[in-house]
Formats: sequence, C-alpha cells, structure tokens
Amino acid sequence: MRIVTGIMIATMSIAVWVDDVMTIDDFAALVGWDFETAEIEAQKLGEGFYVFFGIGGNVGVSIGEQGVLIVDDQFPQMIPRIKAKIRELGGGEVDFAINTHWHFDHAEGNLTLGPEGTWLVSQARSRAMMDGEHIINGVAFKYRQQAYPPEAWPVITFDDRMQFRFNGEQIDLVHFAPAHTTGDAGVIFRG
Repeated sequence: MRIVTGIMIATMSIAVWVDDVMTIDDFAALVGWDFETAEIEAQKLGEGFYVFFGIGGNVGVSIGEQGVLIVDDQFPQMIPRIKAKIRELGGGEVDFAINTHWHFDHAEGNLTLGPEGTWLVSQARSRAMMDGEHIINGVAFKYRQQAYPPEAWPVITFDDRMQFRFNGEQIDLVHFAPAHTTGDAGVIFRG
C-alpha cells in the first residue's frame, strides 16, 4: 500500500492513489459501471422531451417533427441503447448532439455519432480540448482522456451564446466560465 501525503483514499473498496492514472475499465470498476448490462431508462419531462439515465452524464432528448436532438451522449457502448430508446419513443436517427463539456462521460459518444453523420455542437473551448490528450483530475482519481479523432469533434461551435429553434422549442446555449471545465455550456429549453 502507498500513502499519498499521509492520506489513503479508498472508494467502493478499491484503493485509488492520486498519482495513478486510470483506464476506462479501472474507472468503470471504481464507480460500478457495467457496459455489458447497463440499460437506458427514460423519464418524460414534456411532450417530446425526455431525460435518459444510463452510464455517465444524463442525456436530454428532444423528439419531434424536425428530428432528434440530444444533450450529451455518454459512451460509444451506450449509443446503440440510446438510439433504441429513441426509436421506442417514436424518434429516428440523432440529428444533433450538444456536448455540455468535453469530459469522457458526457462526450465520448461523439466517437460513434460523429462518423455516423450527427451534427456535433459544443462551446469552442470544449472542441479544442477534444483535440488533445488530457488528464482529468477527479481529486480521488485521475483519468487519461485520449484525443478524439477529427470526425468526433463538434462541427458547430459557439463562444458565449447560441440559439436553436428545434421541434417547436427555443433552446439557448450559454457558456459559463469559470466552471466545471474550460468549455462548459448550459443548455436551456425555454418551453
């Protein structure tokens, strides 16, 4: 056992040392994620508007006449299940995916959606961060997020504000800084 600055950090019976860099498998084991058995649960918030719960960040979903827009996209392993739940609710392919920030548990689904033709959207700094490898310091853990290939980078970006009018809804994107990351976006469905 190693002690870092005199403090041992343990979470869920797995010792984590602040100078070790975890893989996605290490992180999944630490937080109890199982990509093989994970399911997507949907909660209806309004007409054509849902939140999906799975692994990683929650996913906001708008389904309507203009198509499907999602907010955050979890992991590549979860995209088939997210898409299946969208189809179950009457939607088709994902037309737009807005990333609230660049961390793996909110944006790694870009690796699947981007090459499939989904329009990826983010704050400009988030897109820039996806272009490089970064260590995410979670205090009790460190995770090495690899650079995404260009086809997984957002193709639509904004600096301070942006607005969508989609499925009869005004959707405002607002950059807040400083915040959780260097490229956070608040996504506000006005209806």
